[in-house]
This record gives sequence, C-alpha cells and structure tokens, in this order.
Amino acid sequence: MSKLGIVIEGFNEGDKFIRCLESLEKESCLIVYVDSGSTDGSLELAEARNLLIVNLDVSVIPFNCARARNAGFDKLMEVDPSIDYIQFIDADCEMDITWLQYAVEQFDLDSTLGVLCGRLREKYRNLSIYARLCDMEWNTVVGEVETCGGIAMMRASVFKSVGGFNTNLRAGEEVELCYRIKNSGYRIVRSEAEMGLHDASIVTFSQWAGRISKYGFATADSIFRGLGDSQKLRYVFRALLWAFILPIIALSGLIFSFLDTMFLALPVLVSCLYVVLGLRIYTRRRRHGDEVRDSWLYALFCIIGKWPELKGMMVFWRKNLF
Repeated sequence: MSKLGIVIEGFNEGDKFIRCLESLEKESCLIVYVDSGSTDGSLELAEARNLLIVNLDVSVIPFNCARARNAGFDKLMEVDPSIDYIQFIDADCEMDITWLQYAVEQFDLDSTLGVLCGRLREKYRNLSIYARLCDMEWNTVVGEVETCGGIAMMRASVFKSVGGFNTNLRAGEEVELCYRIKNSGYRIVRSEAEMGLHDASIVTFSQWAGRISKYGFATADSIFRGLGDSQKLRYVFRALLWAFILPIIALSGLIFSFLDTMFLALPVLVSCLYVVLGLRIYTRRRRHGDEVRDSWLYALFCIIGKWPELKGMMVFWRKNLF
C-alpha cells in the first residue's frame, strides 16, 4: 500500500492553522509542520497534535517557501524513507476530505505522474473583490499543464531526484521546480477534483498588487536563469507593451496635441486597444464558465495588473543587472 506524507508550512496563521489541522484529523499518515518563527502558539498547537516539527531558524537565512517545503520533505524522509507521495499544503489552507485518497489513487494508476493538483478555492470568496480574483485565478485549465501552485501532491522519488525546490528563489519556486520535473520525463496534471480551501485574507489593493509584483519578479527571475520559454517571454513583452509602451504613446499624443490636434488620435487609439484587450479577456473567462460580473472584474484587473507585474520585473532587473 502506498504511503503518503504531508508537509504544512506556516507562520503565525492562528485560527487558520487550527482549521488546517482539523481538515486532516482523520489522516493517519505522517505530518510535519515547518514553522518560521511563529509567536502565536502555532508550535505548541503542533506539539499537542503530535506532529513532526521543524522550527526553521530565520535569523541568519531569510525565510522562503522553497526552504520550508524542502525542510519538511527532508524531515519526512528522515523518519520514513519509504513514503511514496508528498502533499504540500500551507497552514492557511484546508484539505478537502476526499482529495488525498483520490490523489494517491491517481498516482498509483499512472507511473508518469510527477505532480497532481486540484481545484483550490478561496474560503471567503466574497470577502473582497481581491478574494474573488484569487478564486478565479486558481481556476485554471484542467489536464496536463506546465506548472502548478505550491499546494499540490508530488511523487517523493521524483521530488528527491530533481533536488526539490530551488531555495535561491524569492518567488516562482513552483514554476522552476515543475520545469525540472517535466524535463525529467514526468507529467504535471491539474484535476477538476476539489483539493481544498485557501484563506488568503487579501482585502486591500496594495496586498493584491504586491502579490502580482511577485509574479512579475518570478517571471523575470526564471528568464534570467535560462528557464524562460516563449510563454514567459510573451509575459514580459505584454507587460512592457501595456504598462509602458502604450501609455508613453498616449501621453506623447496628448503633449503634441498642443501643436497639432491630429496627435489626439494616439490616446484614442491606445484607449481602444485597452478596450479590445478587456473584451478578449472577458470573452475567455465567460467561455471558462465565469459569471458576467466576475468576467468583467477579472478583465479589468488583468489590465490594471500589468503595472505591478512590470514593477516586479523591474525590481528584479535592477537588483541583478545593474
């Protein structure tokens, strides 16, 4: 019978961590909790539940998710090297009661499966427009995919053979890991099965924009490390086009309109291009099954997100190229 291990990483998640553990109460597999300096009693809670514990020292080496997840994996392998599959989960998430058994069965049936993830939903979807955006963002294409998020089940032998997560990455460690897993000949699959709930607690624009900036940073980082396929290069071009080049053209048209009103055609043309982009995104989300209101919301913030995305890329380039 296949063995499953679970790695939970967290920092001061409070009641979220309690709900996470409650969702795993019926599981008899080994569970390791990786803490990064919590002061809210999370360690004591983990001890009371008899979990394996890794208390990361972040005083010298700064925390990142890659380091925490690797530490959790190493602890599980130390205690039981025969574990076949690892479920990674954050302490602000709750596992669906049927997911773990379903995922293990899929791995047992398919020896080419390296990573499997399912439908992750935002627990408080209506808390804010940003929570709704997160929920929609996680509703990705079903089937074989290029990458997954950090909440996923992985084949332990594959994770170990490729060296785990890259701890040098500040963001985008899942993308980079999936790149190596696919290159080693294994598939990454996103199932339509319910995987769990996530409580992002994103209620402000700055929180949302910061999250998008991390994506931009991760995209630039992956390209810098030679992992930039044509899709990532297109992300960079789109961010430059929509958040820099077109605004410059529109602003130039406004400035030169004082000399000749014909230049006013430039900002009008640029505005039309943004409208066309919004309509394309809206249509795609409607085909994906989203409601009208959500599709318009997603389209609007996809456009707005070009600016924080470009900001994240520029932060990376400034730190690494200059």
